[in-house]
Amino acid sequence: MKKFFLFFCLISFLITNLSYASESSELTKQVEEPELPLSADSSHSGDKLNIHEAIELALEKNVDLNQIRKDYEIAKNNIKIANRLQNPSFEMDYGIGNTNKGNPQQIGISQVIELGKRSPRKKKAQVELRLSDDIIKAAEFEVKMDVREAFIRLAAAKSKLKNIHDQKEIILKLVSISETKIEPNTPDMDIMPSKIVLNQFILKENNARAAVLAAKYDFNKALNVNRSQEDNTFYDIEDDDLQDDGFVSHLTPSPKSVMPKFDDVALSAYEKRYDLKIAKNEIEAAKKNLDITIRQRIPDIEVGGGYAYMSSYQNEGNGMISGAYAKANLVNLPLLYNYSPEIKNAKLQLEQAQLHYESTKNKATTSLMSAYEKFIIAQKNLNYYNSDLISNSKEILKIAAQNYAQEKSDVTSLVFVQQSYSEIMDAYIDSLCNYYISWINFLREYNDETIDMNVSL
Repeated sequence: MKKFFLFFCLISFLITNLSYASESSELTKQVEEPELPLSADSSHSGDKLNIHEAIELALEKNVDLNQIRKDYEIAKNNIKIANRLQNPSFEMDYGIGNTNKGNPQQIGISQVIELGKRSPRKKKAQVELRLSDDIIKAAEFEVKMDVREAFIRLAAAKSKLKNIHDQKEIILKLVSISETKIEPNTPDMDIMPSKIVLNQFILKENNARAAVLAAKYDFNKALNVNRSQEDNTFYDIEDDDLQDDGFVSHLTPSPKSVMPKFDDVALSAYEKRYDLKIAKNEIEAAKKNLDITIRQRIPDIEVGGGYAYMSSYQNEGNGMISGAYAKANLVNLPLLYNYSPEIKNAKLQLEQAQLHYESTKNKATTSLMSAYEKFIIAQKNLNYYNSDLISNSKEILKIAAQNYAQEKSDVTSLVFVQQSYSEIMDAYIDSLCNYYISWINFLREYNDETIDMNVSL
């Protein structure tokens, strides 16, 4: 028994920082696992969502998204604003008393016609509309990733809680069985260590429940659905067990999947990343702004016309003469001010946009490479658990349970083996969670949920 126990402790120590296992196992006929299922906090109930429902809800009702979508509507209206014509002016010259005699009196309208400005202004607004569209798509994608991550973390928290609860119940039953074997009024020093472990599990369960509740709040924060007094739903997730085999189908490839080469991934990502698209459109917008600024030097034309009449001393009976008039003026001649500072600033803004694109591309490469490598490492760790570690741990636990049932070892030894097994299972859940989160973070950098993966069957 000691050999098995020492071997198990060694394994447990080596994998403490890696991640842990999949399901509780049977101990013996004497030690049965209770059926359990759990909710983090019964006082906080709400609609339970699967991953697809959660994403759909967030895309529809996320407050931040709907705020950003207003910017798109504003950008659409800005095209109309940019393409506008100047409103005409009404003008009237009218003399009172003798001043009107011999002087023209007129009433009419005038119109300023912009030269070479409307078209560039409209083109800039169109670029800004594309920019706004990319910003919305980027925000929608980020919300989807946030929801997926929060969903996974909540499922992981619930799985940990279930694992701790199950193991606590097993240890509680072991301690209870051992206490029945002790003679009345006899010291129970043999099972005191087991009771200490049990108390530790009780504390861990309390902490795990708090972690589940915190993860629920984070999940609802990621959804960011507008709340009202009439509808104050506190959402939960439908899938409570991260260890369920069906969980792999939740938008994540199999751990046996083979990632494409990084160079291929990077080339594809450059075409898909929203931050690069946004940076390119910012360059285009800066170019259009420079063009508009330069064209401010072009004077505008003001044209006008209307009706005019005049009293004449030469006319018998002080009669009137009348007719139409027309006029044309050059407006805003760049003689006193030629817009040089504005043009210089527009050039600097263009240079800024170009530098921002280069910086964004450089950071994208580094971030993508980091996410790519972390996902591959997460794959290796998870496959390590799925290969031998879990099965070997279960086998050791089975042997320990059999030895205890045959009275070849005391309850303390079995409890410590059970505790070590629980820690491995806890770490396995962490490894699963890290695998899912690593994939999500990779998608954040790749900026697309569809990527060709060579799946090993």
